[in-house]
Amino acid sequence: MDKFKKLLTVGLSALVLTTFFSCGGDSEDDPIINPTPGPSLTGKAAYLARIEVPAVKSGNIFLEHSTLVGNDSVMTYCVEYDPEKFHSRWVAFRFDATTKQKNTKRPDVDPFMDDPDLAPTQGIGYGGFGKTYIDLNGKAQTLGFDRGHLCASADRLFSVESNAQTFYMTNMSPQMSSFNQHFWIAFENHVQTLSQSSIFSDTLYVAKGGTIGDVKVGGKTEPGIMGYISRNTNNAKVAVPKYYFMALLCCRNGNYKALGFLMEHKEYGYNNQGKDITKDILKQYVVSIDELEDFTGIDFFHNLPDDIETKVEAVFDTSVWGM
Repeated sequence: MDKFKKLLTVGLSALVLTTFFSCGGDSEDDPIINPTPGPSLTGKAAYLARIEVPAVKSGNIFLEHSTLVGNDSVMTYCVEYDPEKFHSRWVAFRFDATTKQKNTKRPDVDPFMDDPDLAPTQGIGYGGFGKTYIDLNGKAQTLGFDRGHLCASADRLFSVESNAQTFYMTNMSPQMSSFNQHFWIAFENHVQTLSQSSIFSDTLYVAKGGTIGDVKVGGKTEPGIMGYISRNTNNAKVAVPKYYFMALLCCRNGNYKALGFLMEHKEYGYNNQGKDITKDILKQYVVSIDELEDFTGIDFFHNLPDDIETKVEAVFDTSVWGM
């Protein structure tokens, strides 16, 4: 058993409980994040205080993309972008009564444009990644990668504009084609299915990403990237994650439950757009949020009150997550 599988085995053998805790509702504002009286948060501070938004690492860039739904500004997703790695550390968003709606579809022509909120020198380049891949040993190869969505196109179908925003290159990660199209997609599909169930959740909070910093495997620190892929516009390189993750937090009738997915970026041998991946296979990649935080170094759901965060991040029950 390799050291990565050992980590997952520990996660699956951990104490498994069905645990629920008080939480806010599914409105665009979360009353629980500011339970004491005081002035309302506005601008960037309001987005940083949202439940789905992990803690931002110093030196990185926080970006938020929203659209108007009627007279209301609704967040499509937000991003922590590392301008040195030319890759997002995570993207975060939620499925609620508005954002889980399916009012449009993926466009026939995919724009794949640079994020308009980045300086030109910080972008990846229109159209995405180049073809020159260099591994951590300095070996160069001609190897193509898909422009893999982090916040999937199918995650944001509540408006044409929100769907278009999912094609910003800050929301793209260089993924092996087989991984993107036949493995990662199964986890995306499962989360999307959960998001549509009013019995399952009022609000489903999601953070997704690929590792671009160091990770902890079996108690040891190792690089969280496989290497670098060239950009289309200059000689800078985009980090290629070695692992991918999802952190999920569900709110239903004033109660929370949480669960994480963690998987290695590799060829898994599937070729049927995720349709061959059963619930039992999904369960092999489940970890607690605590374990995911320890592995990635990312502080998920830190805007929850500490007592609730501590409890909900320590345990999971795959049965209540449809597995």
